[in-house]
Amino acid sequence: MDKKIVLLALGFSFLLLAGCLGSARATPSPSAYASVTAVPTASVGGTANALTTATPSSIPSASSTPETTPTASPTSGNTIFENKDFGVWLEYPSNWEKKENYMNSLVTLLAPRDGESDGFSENLNLITRPVLDNATVGQYAASVENELKGAYGAGSVVESGVTVVSGIPSRKIIFASPFGNFSLQTLMVVSLKNDTAYVFTYTAEKTAYQKFLPAMQGVFDSVRLG
Repeated sequence: MDKKIVLLALGFSFLLLAGCLGSARATPSPSAYASVTAVPTASVGGTANALTTATPSSIPSASSTPETTPTASPTSGNTIFENKDFGVWLEYPSNWEKKENYMNSLVTLLAPRDGESDGFSENLNLITRPVLDNATVGQYAASVENELKGAYGAGSVVESGVTVVSGIPSRKIIFASPFGNFSLQTLMVVSLKNDTAYVFTYTAEKTAYQKFLPAMQGVFDSVRLG
């Protein structure tokens, strides 16, 4: 059955809502939507990561963290996505559907369906934007957070903090928003490198958010920005 795609601007340039309506699954992507479910606080491998809040003292600087050269072969059960134009390399679960250049995203990854009754596509997407006026990652994330509060109310932002992606000090925002009949939870991670903003957005139904966190952690752990 054909899917209807609906785009809703959220008031800032890089957040768009793509919905699949009717009997098809709904897919906000690229987007950012969240709920009040807490994210895990235990780090993987003893290092700060995108799903944990890192204190400033635990964040390695770009100079103190060596770049890791991605391996040619992915981890078992994973597939590699690479975009050399933007210097992005990551691994994702092989059973997730990949869509490149989809709805203004560099890449969108869609979780497999959980039966015909599953009406929402949990997804991770990545968009890139140029960084203007020498903005820092903190300033960039603060602007995003303010836009979210303006769009969904002050209480929509559940958590914001510091994290690390590919050895780069980054910012994360967790927030809540409705989408039709769905209650969504979103983790957004913003990284800046070489005057480019990399915005990763993981969106899930509130009831499924925790289910996909291990897979999301694996993706974030694998990211290399070059």
